[in-house]
Amino acid sequence: NFQLAKASFDTGQFGPAAEQYERTARIQPPGYSLLVDWALALQGLRQYDAAIEKLQQALAQHPSAHIYAELAKEYGLTNNFDEALRYLDKAEKADPRYVMTYVYRGMTYASQGHKANAEAQYRRALALDSGNTVAQGLLQSLTQGR
Repeated sequence: NFQLAKASFDTGQFGPAAEQYERTARIQPPGYSLLVDWALALQGLRQYDAAIEKLQQALAQHPSAHIYAELAKEYGLTNNFDEALRYLDKAEKADPRYVMTYVYRGMTYASQGHKANAEAQYRRALALDSGNTVAQGLLQSLTQGR
């Protein structure tokens, strides 16, 4: 079921993926990887509160910069920017070299209209990983037309 869920997710079929993750969780207690993947499928369905719940469960099993940053992304998608920034601070403390912390913080700032802060975060991400295409694209979009 887990592999079927992953295959569905990889092809953008978020509904079937979420259903398979749920079936898998009924067979055995869900582990960290299943919870994270399940949350991402729920995000694809725009079920942000359910995604946050799964990420909180994953966080309880394995606190990490990755999960803090994913939680921040979910909160940002619901326009709860204060909570997003709070989780991004936790992500940075957990691992200051986790690149997506700065990408998501940049996205949060950009969503709030704080372009200079967003640009600084994208540049910080690129200083850690110059090949990060997400940060490159977001920075280009932000600075285009100057």
